[in-house]
Amino acid sequence: MSRANGMTDVEMLVELQAIYRLKGRRDHAVDQKDWATYAELHTNDYVAMSISSEPVIGGKAAAEALSVLLANVTTVHHSDTPVIDF
Repeated sequence: MSRANGMTDVEMLVELQAIYRLKGRRDHAVDQKDWATYAELHTNDYVAMSISSEPVIGGKAAAEALSVLLANVTTVHHSDTPVIDF
């Protein structure tokens, strides 16, 4: 069965699983303060709107900003209910 977006049900499930894994890796990188991995998981045109009052562009810049912002903070991410639309 093909959906309006042109993906089959199986293709959607495969892509959803890839997104879940990426999100989990990203959250784990933040919690472990593994800024190199965090940067690698984001594209150069990634725009973070919640790190500072100004947009932060790029994975490396976001990782650097978060490393300062979270230097003395313990984080524990729980990504139990993601909202993903195709």
